[in-house]
Order: sequence, then structure tokens, then C-alpha cells
Amino acid sequence: MPADTDVANDALAQLGESPITGLDQGTPKANYCQQFFASIVDDAIRRYNWAFAREFQKLAEITSVSTDPFRIKWDHKFGLPADPYCLAVRCLNNSELAEWEVGSGRVLLCNDATAKIEYSARVSDPTLWDATFYQAVTLGLAGKLVAALKHDYTGSRQLMAMYQAIFTDATYHSSQESKLTGPENQDALILVRGD
Repeated sequence: MPADTDVANDALAQLGESPITGLDQGTPKANYCQQFFASIVDDAIRRYNWAFAREFQKLAEITSVSTDPFRIKWDHKFGLPADPYCLAVRCLNNSELAEWEVGSGRVLLCNDATAKIEYSARVSDPTLWDATFYQAVTLGLAGKLVAALKHDYTGSRQLMAMYQAIFTDATYHSSQESKLTGPENQDALILVRGD
């Protein structure tokens, strides 16, 4: 099973660099891997609605916001999940038409009196990642490392372009993983989502 060090070593191998023994090794390579690792993982999760990072949760209302003159558009404010940590809200109340926004202080603002969200959660454990996601993180990390270690900004741009292209591939593969159509499957979808 891969660990964060395996991901870092895969990224370093793409650059022709020798492996590290851990992100906390204290060498410049390890320090850069540790510096970039979490932000690349979070960025990759935010870019796409990965099945392995998908969570559903009913939110607790913090307070009514109708008296806030800067937020007069929204009637309700809900705190976003901290465990597992919410990186991106994908859907509110099982409706693609619901209107909402994420405000400062990690809150969801909306006009709905209740808020059940589908969201992308932080997943730091590489053993839980999709194979395509693993490739994306490796490419993104390699793109950051080649600039930091070798000052190769052309190589960095090329690797980051490959990193971004992974998400097109992910969309295709994800569309092949499930198929729910027709009213007979809507109850199954609702049960999975916990409504």
C-alpha cells in the first residue's frame, strides 16, 4: 500500500532524482516534498468530485444572516464540516438548482432552512486514493519539485499541464463507475445519500 513517501518518491523518480526515506528526512528534497504535498493533494481534490473523497452531511445552522447588511441575499448560515474536513461543496439538498455560496469563516450561506451537502473531503491517506488521483498528485508534485530543485520552469509548466489534463481523464473514468437512471433508482440514490 502506498504511503506519502511513495508518492513523493514517484514524483522524484520522474525527475531522475534519488528517493527519500521520509518527508521528515530533513534534506532539501524531503523538505520540498513536505512543503508541497498537502497543498497538491487538497488542490487535486478540489478540482474534481472524486468518489473516494465524497461525503454527505447535514449541517448545523449557526445563525440567521438576514440582519447582516452585507449578506442580505442569504437567510441562513451553516458551519462547514471539519471532520472530515470540507474542501469543496458540490451540492446542496440534493439539488443542482439550489443557490448557495461559501462565505468567509468556513460557512455555507443559502436561503434554505436546512442544509444537507455533498462535499469533497480532505483524504490524506494515499491507500484510499483512486489510481487516477494518485497519478495526478504525483504529476502535480513533480511539477512543483522540478521548479524548486532544478529551477526548470519549462519542465514545471509541462508537468503541471499534464497534471491538469488528468482531470479530463478522471471525468471519463468516473462516468463509467456508476449508472443510475429512471425513477426506480432515485430511492436508491436517496438512501445512499442518507436523506
